[in-house]
Amino acid sequence: MTSRYLRKLHTIDRMPRYVAVLPLTPLRVGDGFTVSAWPLHVTIVPTFDSQLDAKDVGQQLAAAASGTRAIDIVVGGEAMFGTNANVSVALVRTSPELTLLHSRLLSGMVSIGASFNSPEYVGGGYRPHITATKRSGAAADDQLHLTQIALVDMEPFGDAGHRRVVWTLPLA
Repeated sequence: MTSRYLRKLHTIDRMPRYVAVLPLTPLRVGDGFTVSAWPLHVTIVPTFDSQLDAKDVGQQLAAAASGTRAIDIVVGGEAMFGTNANVSVALVRTSPELTLLHSRLLSGMVSIGASFNSPEYVGGGYRPHITATKRSGAAADDQLHLTQIALVDMEPFGDAGHRRVVWTLPLA
């Protein structure tokens, strides 16, 4: 079989994998980027699999986020994340608003049967952060105003090297 055929077969058989983020700059549905070119963001619901399509997941996120206003955050110190502690991040100082939004969205995803890739990083293990990229990052004491939730497909069209925004919700 050709690799194109196998990729297409993989796309048909796979369960969608998503992540919900609070982008530092609002994104648009359809925006795409490579893994190495992620726009700066705070992950609000870590990577999960769902049997539902993006529209249905987005509707559940919208219901869970109902009434949520834009969130102001302050960047804290630096840390190294990842299996080999080789991913540079700027920690985000926890706030009641951020923790509440994470909890509400997490509950919404659990209610639709989401399966988290790394369950140790949800709920009590959630550590909000901004991953640095080759082009930019966040600095300690930066004050940021987050105005959107975005749902990102982690393997659009079966391509694990790319990401695509599939749903957004403005925060009032």
